Order: sequence, then structure tokens, then C-alpha cells
Amino acid sequence: MDQQPTQDQPPVTPAPEAAINNQPMTAPTPGTAPAPVTSVHKGLAIAAMIVGIFAFLLGIIPFLGFILGVTAVVFGAIGLKHKESKGMAISGIVLGGLGTLASIVTSIMLFIGFSMFATMIPWLATNIHTNADGSVSLNSDSSLATTKEFAKGTTATFGDYGVKINSVTRNFAPTDDFDKAAGGNELIVLNISVTNNGSEELYFSKYNLDVIEGSVTDYLSLATVDSEFESNSIAAGATITGNIVFEVTKDATDLKLRGSDISETSDTFNLAF
Repeated sequence: MDQQPTQDQPPVTPAPEAAINNQPMTAPTPGTAPAPVTSVHKGLAIAAMIVGIFAFLLGIIPFLGFILGVTAVVFGAIGLKHKESKGMAISGIVLGGLGTLASIVTSIMLFIGFSMFATMIPWLATNIHTNADGSVSLNSDSSLATTKEFAKGTTATFGDYGVKINSVTRNFAPTDDFDKAAGGNELIVLNISVTNNGSEELYFSKYNLDVIEGSVTDYLSLATVDSEFESNSIAAGATITGNIVFEVTKDATDLKLRGSDISETSDTFNLAF
């Protein structure tokens, strides 16, 4: 059988899926493609993280850390709302929040400090005394104090405390040369006993005590001594005893040990030599 010559067949184009399913074909609706990522919101997320870092580092500066922190939180919140750069936005919010908190705490402490200093100014103006040698000390005759005199060997009382001097050592020589008295001064050691006369446990600090000579106040020396008096809590009815070192003018007389309680009143008693 003779074969018929073949002819090239035109390519068959597959019918669109819509035509196969007997559905009308529709043209793509313009403008339905996903909106491109905007750089504005991404920039806010980056700005939130950067400002948050500065807020965290500068949070201890009053007001400045607060302003930077709030700014970082706002930028970060906007970035999260538009779901752009989520990690940087969250970092900005966290760092900004920490910076804001630190700034608020610092501002409160600064305000309290200024308030306390402002209340002390009138008291300091009244009680600061300039000595003949140009040095400055606090006056011992504060108008807020109720002064009582106690003779040697008796117990001075103020508030719920009772303080007694058991012995006095003049010209004390410390083992460390660095702790020696300055020229023209001497170290004295007071062995004292403090009794809690109240019904509850009380805390007593050796810094409640100082020595006065005339209008000059002599404070605790840094010199170490055996059986040193330690600030401590005292049970009701209990007594603690120890040594305290003071630096005073050499051979000074009319010395007094002054004890002050929390109500700012002062009781004094004589150290008779």
C-alpha cells in the first residue's frame, strides 16, 4: 500500500481552564497586586530601635531619658501596627520602656534630694559656725536641741536610750601612723555602755554620738581600737559596751559627749578630767 505524504499539523493550543470548565473568561483586575513595602514604616522601626538604644544608655539622665524612651515606644508601636521590621520595632519598645522607667526613677530621686537639701538650708544657715582658724563646724547650741548636763559616772538619757561613760583614755596612740591625730590634737578613747530602756528592740549607731568642746564639734576618728563599739540593734532592756575614738584639741577641757536621737533633740553630759 502506498503511503500518503504527511503534512505538518499546526500546533494545538490548550484551551484556557475557564473555557474547559465552561466559565466566562475575565481579564485581570488592575491594582490587585500586593502593595509594595513602604520605606516610611520600616524607617520608623529602625528609628525606634536606635532611639531606644540611646534612651536605655541615657536613662539615668532625668527628663532626657524619658523623652527618648517615649519617642522610641511610639515609633516602635507604629512599626508594629504596620507589621514592618517587627524585631527592630519590639527592640525599640523594650529599650525605650527601660529608658523611660530609669529616667522616672532618677527624676524622683533628684526631686527628693533637692527637697531635702532645700529644707536643710535654713538649719545650716543657723547652725554653721566659723572657727578662729577658718575651719567650719556645726554649732552645738542648736535651737532645736534640749540640752541636759550629766556629771561623770552618771547615765545620760535621751529618748529610750541610756548612755554611760565607763572610762576615758587620753593621748591614745593608734598602731597605724595614718590614723594619728593631726598636729595640736590628740585622740581620746571613750568606753561607753548604751542601754535600751524601751519596750521594743532599737537600733543604735555610734554616729549618734560626737564630742563637743565649747562651740566646736569633734567627730569620730577613723583610728581602730580594741573592743570597738559597733552600731547594732539592742533588745529591750539590753546593754552593749565598747570603745569609741575621737580626735580633740590636745589637753582640751570641758569636753562633753553629745547624743542625738531621731527627733533631733540633743542630750549632753560632761566628761570631767
